Amino acid sequence: MDWWTFIFYIVLECKLRRPGGFRLYTSHGETISLLDVRSLKEPVEHFHVNEEEINCLSVNETDSFLAAADDSGAIKVIDLGNKKVTRSLRHSNICSSVAFRPQRPQSLVSCGLDMQVMLWNLQKARPLWTTNLQECEVQENSPQSAGQFFNPPLAHSLSVASCGNLFGCGAQDGKVRIFRVTGVKFERELEFQGHSLGVSQVLFMPGAYWLLSGGNDGKVLLWDVNSDIGKQLKSPAKSPQRRKASTRKDGKLNKVASNEHTRVLPKEATLNDLYVDSFEILRILQNTPQCKSPQSLT
Repeated sequence: MDWWTFIFYIVLECKLRRPGGFRLYTSHGETISLLDVRSLKEPVEHFHVNEEEINCLSVNETDSFLAAADDSGAIKVIDLGNKKVTRSLRHSNICSSVAFRPQRPQSLVSCGLDMQVMLWNLQKARPLWTTNLQECEVQENSPQSAGQFFNPPLAHSLSVASCGNLFGCGAQDGKVRIFRVTGVKFERELEFQGHSLGVSQVLFMPGAYWLLSGGNDGKVLLWDVNSDIGKQLKSPAKSPQRRKASTRKDGKLNKVASNEHTRVLPKEATLNDLYVDSFEILRILQNTPQCKSPQSLT
């Protein structure tokens, strides 16, 4: 079995859509490999900085930093200029996902099986803001759907919208939560519930406020975040926020059921990683009559 079989995560979105972007980062086990897409026979370079299996990679827009999240809960941030680790961030349990924020090359968000969602700045070793998903559920007194009663909100995946201020997080309780960053904090703005099992992957479509979610129930759902949060994005809330768990000013969270603002994509194959199959999903969306272009938010 060759090493390609062990590729767990591929960073495609930023690297291949820009002119001259020929670098492709992959992770397999505890190793990160740099490939040149013009010649995929052998890796150009290897990085060995993580102690346990890598779950997620993210490269910032300026191609200056790469973040690698692993099973130990560590997030190793590599300076791609000098090829050294410049920062080591940490969750208390497995870190399942990490993503740099567009237009903010030193800012990133992460989530893990400790049920924590964190906002980081590379200039500091501690998170700027932390939300515990379990504490949020207790405060909201939100009942779980059938089949989710004993499933805690272990955070599996997150994705940041092109604006850099909005990101979504998929969790084991079957919910997709939408957060909005304001300064050095973020607050939970919206919650989608359409999966009967855990949400394994989420992905914001490039340049749009559409969010794809893939669940262990075999469904791929397309959410129209634009219609629910557009006004809030244009007029950010000024409500006070608390460390660990934050809610909207009125104390009420906007919740959307599966039959509102969502569409089940006509794809039968079970997707464990939406990134790997993103080009196929784009083709499906282009051939779906009900998928109209959302209005641009500025």
